Amino acid sequence: LKLTSSYSKRLTGLLIGLRTHHLPLNQHLFRLTKTESPHCPHCPQTEETIHHFLFECPRYIAARHVMSHALGRKSTSLSHILTDSDAITHLVRYVNQTRRLKSTLGDISMPTA
Repeated sequence: LKLTSSYSKRLTGLLIGLRTHHLPLNQHLFRLTKTESPHCPHCPQTEETIHHFLFECPRYIAARHVMSHALGRKSTSLSHILTDSDAITHLVRYVNQTRRLKSTLGDISMPTA
């Protein structure tokens, strides 16, 4: 909670959604009967999970490469990305660059130091 005290509501919502697995991606939306399929819109045979969105989907390879280059080996650790303030900046850049969550979360402002 202390980590998010200076963050915007949108960024706090993103971090909470990632932690609780209640992010508006198709796997979660399908469970809520808000979409017809749990599959990724770009990978028809793969469920759109948080892990798939952040670490696997080929559609976002360019954005992922930027995050991976900045964070190194820790770029594949969700716990690190959610708890390290420097990593959160790269996470926000990734999410904004993919535009996947823009319709529900809007543009997420970068955390301030």
